[in-house]
Amino acid sequence: MKKSSIVRGVIVLIIVALGVLLVSRRYVLDSQKLEAAIKRDLRPGTSKAQVIKFIQARKPLAWDDLGEHVKARMTGLANNLIYRKDIVLDCCFDPGGKLLSCVKKEYLTFF
Repeated sequence: MKKSSIVRGVIVLIIVALGVLLVSRRYVLDSQKLEAAIKRDLRPGTSKAQVIKFIQARKPLAWDDLGEHVKARMTGLANNLIYRKDIVLDCCFDPGGKLLSCVKKEYLTFF
């Protein structure tokens, strides 16, 4: 009787751990990975088409091409799975369509 309750407890713990792992992989918005990708892929001089492709690959909630600016909002969970995290990217271009800068702002919202 005690052995079966221990086995059930272990199974429940494994299921909970897998659930947390799946949620964190799917829904957590990792700022450090995004920052590294921006530094690697969005250097000054990058074409607007490449910037838009970069943004679309990250499946933003919304994005808009405003001519000399491309703005995007990405949303997900913070690492602690308690707060919602929104990241807004504002990429500025010269008249020739080359990237000048890309500014990242983060917002945390309590559920």
